[in-house]
Amino acid sequence: MISVIVTIYNLERYLRRCIDSIVAQTYGDLEIILVDDGSVDTSPQICDEYARRDARIRVVHKQNGGAADARNAGLEIAAGKYIGFVDGDDFIMPGMYETLYHACAEYDVPLSMCGRIEFDERTGRKKRRFCMDAPVVLSARKAIEGLLTDDGCDSASWDKLYCRSLFTQIRYPVGAQYDDLNVTARLIDRAGRVCHVGEALYIYVRRDGSITELPFHKKHMDEVYQADLLRKFVDAKYPALRRQAMHFVCANLDVVLLRAYECKDSVMQNDMATVVRCCRKHFIHVVTGQWKIRQKLWFFKKYIIVKGRIRKWKRKRR
Repeated sequence: MISVIVTIYNLERYLRRCIDSIVAQTYGDLEIILVDDGSVDTSPQICDEYARRDARIRVVHKQNGGAADARNAGLEIAAGKYIGFVDGDDFIMPGMYETLYHACAEYDVPLSMCGRIEFDERTGRKKRRFCMDAPVVLSARKAIEGLLTDDGCDSASWDKLYCRSLFTQIRYPVGAQYDDLNVTARLIDRAGRVCHVGEALYIYVRRDGSITELPFHKKHMDEVYQADLLRKFVDAKYPALRRQAMHFVCANLDVVLLRAYECKDSVMQNDMATVVRCCRKHFIHVVTGQWKIRQKLWFFKKYIIVKGRIRKWKRKRR
């Protein structure tokens, strides 16, 4: 049995599409765990409605604790030999879990993954990512290297199928905004070998309101913090990947710096100053890193503009 854990917080607009795509899976031996993380819209009622219709569905109503807490709540009650995650605003192709399960069985691996389609609901554009021409089995080291360099996979929890035993003594960090950033590589390490099935089977929806689409906020610094925790793990277990791990930190820092660069709100200047200090700390790694010259120049331009903007605001306050 596969336990599919769905994390839900105020997703009434998307939830039916998500649950319908799981219910319609060609792999029938599913336990579908809907974790309502303290929603205040009609999401709880939608969850209960589906549970009345399908005996495979279990619902957990809990106080809001964030995505990590919701994933952990699902893990605590999951009964399946395998674990999958779906975010409540996304949806999946009908054969996703059958394909991922057969990959685990055929190649004798405890973790399999697939490509994805990124769907931008504002523009209607679709983009395929992390796809391959054919299934491939990777060592943990090779898969983690790909995760660090954005080649073949990333740290998302939801486009993968895990043997439940991988989660022994591993849980998602409660309170973290980017809770899977520092966990997925640890699960891959524990798996030893993984299979990438090649196909795009998960549809990731880019929408207004998700943490990855919000304007600059102090919570975004958690992206850098979690990336640095992963770097330390990689340094200890895979020293040959230290350069890639530092590149991973700088790449996540660059994303946060871009949000700070786009921020024109002086109320956020203290948090923007935190980003500036972090950039200064990692200057040497950006200079000696794997980016092209134009990427490095763009990084420094954003840094200088954000720093100048903060100074301008401080002068106005005097």
